[in-house]
Amino acid sequence: MDVKDGHCWRCEGSLKDPPVVCSWCDVAVYCSSNCFQEDEKVHLFRECQMFGTKVCAHCQEKGRSFLVCTGCYSSWYCDQKCQRKHWKDGHKDACAEFQGKAHQAANNLRMLYRMASLHRCFNEMECDRGVETKALPFSLDLLKLQNNEHTLPNFKSEMKVLTLSENFLGCLMVSSFSLPQDVSQKLTFFHLGANIATTARDVLLLYIMITREELVRAASDMIPLLWFSLRLTTDMAEYLKSTLSKLIAMNFRQFTAKVGGKIVVKPEYYLKYKEIWKQWWNTPTCIESKDCVPLEKERKKELRKPNILMGIEEYREFLPELHIPSVDQWFTEGNFILPDQQNKEILTHYNPIFLDCVRQSVYSIPNIPMPSNVKFALRSDWLPFKVFDYNFIMGTFEDPPISAVELVYRFVTKSCRRLELLFDADQLHACLDTFTTSKFTKTLGEFYNGKKFDRIFVPSVITDTMGLSRIAEEYMALLNEENPCAVMITECDRWVSLTEDKKEMKSDHSVQLIDDIQFDSCKYATYLKEAYSFNIDPKTTELLCYLRADYLVHTQSKYSTPDLTKPLPKMSDVFERKNSLSLRDFRKKKNQVVPLMFKVASRSMNNLSGRNRFLEWQHNVM
Repeated sequence: MDVKDGHCWRCEGSLKDPPVVCSWCDVAVYCSSNCFQEDEKVHLFRECQMFGTKVCAHCQEKGRSFLVCTGCYSSWYCDQKCQRKHWKDGHKDACAEFQGKAHQAANNLRMLYRMASLHRCFNEMECDRGVETKALPFSLDLLKLQNNEHTLPNFKSEMKVLTLSENFLGCLMVSSFSLPQDVSQKLTFFHLGANIATTARDVLLLYIMITREELVRAASDMIPLLWFSLRLTTDMAEYLKSTLSKLIAMNFRQFTAKVGGKIVVKPEYYLKYKEIWKQWWNTPTCIESKDCVPLEKERKKELRKPNILMGIEEYREFLPELHIPSVDQWFTEGNFILPDQQNKEILTHYNPIFLDCVRQSVYSIPNIPMPSNVKFALRSDWLPFKVFDYNFIMGTFEDPPISAVELVYRFVTKSCRRLELLFDADQLHACLDTFTTSKFTKTLGEFYNGKKFDRIFVPSVITDTMGLSRIAEEYMALLNEENPCAVMITECDRWVSLTEDKKEMKSDHSVQLIDDIQFDSCKYATYLKEAYSFNIDPKTTELLCYLRADYLVHTQSKYSTPDLTKPLPKMSDVFERKNSLSLRDFRKKKNQVVPLMFKVASRSMNNLSGRNRFLEWQHNVM
């Protein structure tokens, strides 16, 4: 399902006219009969069963309009006769066991959601999970206008996007880079971040792209260095310090006028961003000076921690061999520069953006630290090679670089040029805000009261803690009901740990499968399975189990005493909701913006687990 529209489901090449369409599901398309035949066996028992083809659990007959067991939604039948026979043959016990597992998941969720709040979620975002983490998503294209708004006649409205992911700048780049050249809409990206210093960094980099004053080189060439490189050249360090000095000297009105309103921040937070910029400006970073902060030493000390070392070794196992030398060099030196610039003698300064104040919590007022208190604190779970979709950036090059550093560097450079054009044409604005304790005594919907968004992205750290159903209800007022393509995208990850069967489960063709069709050929599939005890064939029914449990907990949350004997909700109630956003039925059609799941094997540099699911929510059209 992670296939670009207009491309073959097997080879991912451009479709020919007419394409070969799977007659069972009418969803999968191929460029030739050869590709269809090579993919048929895999597709028939995986995505095809979810979209169209069903296999009778009793007689194994294939069909489309089959009955489904509404107790477990894991078995299909060609008629009631087969269903009754299969029930007597043992499905009765299996179905009861499944429903018991769903109720147990609901009980676990009930405890989890009881104390859930945005405070807790954003505190969770502050935690560095180490290199080995697989849960954090890469940058997503949150627009996909060609599949959505551009299919509507005369759609000229301004587009507003709200993202709660910490990877704001990456999502902004990818979404803008993917826009058609003739895009006419004005785009405004709203971001609510958990870390005030991360937001200060984003504002700084966006300011450089918009103003482009007295540059030592093109802004698009400076951003990847300032974003990812431990060391800087003398002229780059002097330019950064000069830019920080200008920002510190400006008041809020001067800053707003300077950027032409293209970067929107709150006045009170501009003052806090200035405190962060002062920390960076005041810290001595010239490597030859006696009082220079020992940033490289601190970085090496951080990377020698046992859990980080283990994570690095594991990450290397998944890398394509051609990228390993460049990634190893980055882990060793931390310099994000092109191969022809590999000369440490000219890299005379450390990058102050990598200092401890980057991890400054929003719950205390930032203070300017003494240099002796400053240490390396770049999050190890945000490697530059994991920030962007490896499969996507490879597709932007006719002849991709061998060096992973050069690959990401050149992609960021191209993305920045696109951003510059959009900013110059006054088609793109960025509104950045930061979470605070006092602000979120009210809900997110109340905070953004009156604003309507065409896209909302909520990462798994929030959805898995607060609950999908609660978010769908609370954020309903934020989604633009006048845009039929408006969608909220929620990422979920915890469904696996709550619903997976600890016992080994035999493959059953009667069960709908939605696993990665390329993962079986992945060199490290066995390693991943052993390392994470994760079933590499995740079943649709397990995800449905999680959705039913979440909905059950939400509907019972209004009562003081939960009714543990209440039957599980039907899937029709889970997908089509009242007084809430409705969930797009991924069993019947593909997602319109972000795929339900991403292929793992083709994104080896992102180190994905395959367990992330992206659900799309819309206003009820009934």
